[in-house]
Amino acid sequence: MNSELINGLKKLTSTEYPTDHIPIEERLPVIVPTIAWLGFAMFMFTYLIGGVVGISTGSLGRGLLAIFIGNIFLAVYLGLHGQIAIRTGLTSNMLAMYSFGRRGAVIPAFNFGDIGWSIVMVAIFAWAVSGIWDIDARVLALAFGLLFLTGTFIGIRGIYWISLFQLIIMVLMGIVALYTVIMKTPAGLVGLFTSTFPEKQSFAMSVTMIIGLFANGVTRGGDLIRWGRKPWHAWVVGFVAFGLGAMFCALSGALISAATGITDTFEALKVIGLVGLGLVLFFCLSWTTTDVSAYLASLAFTALPKAAIERDVNRRNVAIIIAAIVMLGAAAGLHRYIVDWLILMGIYMPAVGGVIIADFYIMNFTKYHWMEQGVYEKRRINDAEVIKFKFNWVVIPAIVLGTIVGYYTTYAHPTGIPPVYSILTSIVVYTVISYARGIFRLKKKINERSAIQID
Repeated sequence: MNSELINGLKKLTSTEYPTDHIPIEERLPVIVPTIAWLGFAMFMFTYLIGGVVGISTGSLGRGLLAIFIGNIFLAVYLGLHGQIAIRTGLTSNMLAMYSFGRRGAVIPAFNFGDIGWSIVMVAIFAWAVSGIWDIDARVLALAFGLLFLTGTFIGIRGIYWISLFQLIIMVLMGIVALYTVIMKTPAGLVGLFTSTFPEKQSFAMSVTMIIGLFANGVTRGGDLIRWGRKPWHAWVVGFVAFGLGAMFCALSGALISAATGITDTFEALKVIGLVGLGLVLFFCLSWTTTDVSAYLASLAFTALPKAAIERDVNRRNVAIIIAAIVMLGAAAGLHRYIVDWLILMGIYMPAVGGVIIADFYIMNFTKYHWMEQGVYEKRRINDAEVIKFKFNWVVIPAIVLGTIVGYYTTYAHPTGIPPVYSILTSIVVYTVISYARGIFRLKKKINERSAIQID
């Protein structure tokens, strides 16, 4: 019995391959990354943003359409990144070594966005519970932080089981909450769709809010999906996570807001007498998202020393440090001061994701790739040919221009869907400059050969 328990624990806590390719024999059934991503996508803020969008565009129908478009875009974006991850078996940070260079991969790895979201999730839930039970929020932040980060230490398998358990509760609680709210609405469901609301923001801004919520996380979505066995599994994960999970949360938040006139879903549930249900629901939502966010951060900061100084570190030790930062940050109330940083990450990371997409789906299949054609299929991440390429300078103008466009269309001149502009800008800039450089290098080689033949 003891040997069976030990073997089970070893299997549960087996290596996460943070800096290497996952062997095909170690890959997991598609349900594992799917459930893990569902736990991440079914996010407390998905309800809250859905509530805002649902009644801020003038009508519930327009709000739901914005939610649909935003989530379908995220599903496709996640599928593109996930497919690369499954084909290579690499985390997004290690994968970046093909496009950014060995040292250049430090750029996408150095991202505090995931840690920031974990701090926010733990702190908001702790302060919400503190207001109801009159318990010191700092003590609750430490307690919930310790609980919420268990899966981070274990890895993908721990996240899967936690997310599966929480998912069942989240769906049941969500359906009950939605049914109760609609039944208490005098006009009923039909009346909600025929009602009009003050138009507080444009349709494009509503779509942007949906996309922007996951712009950072989806760029690193392959870190969970890389455990899949077939490339098409990435599309299963993407459309289940956003076409079902996040869509369900956002639509529920929109309907609850339309029925109560309150955009804060938790407050709306309190008003109609569902405080306990709301606490259970947001407890589950906070746990799964915090767990996955911290797990992604642990992979990123394990890859950081590998990229910077060729040094391997233990991911679980990194996870412990991240857990301590999250718990102490939440207890200190840092969630009040990092909103601007999270917004910046939401503008910056799509530009990084655009570079990775352009490098794999476009440049990789041409003779102009800065390493060599088909490098993803030919070279493993620790091959000498990959190690010797230290930095690809083309990523700098692509990321800078992508970030500037995202910032400009978000703040200076709000228009369209900034995260999409950021992604497209970085793809175009990276591709054009890479082609130009490749053509120049090819001509230079031809001229050098010609000169040798003449001599």
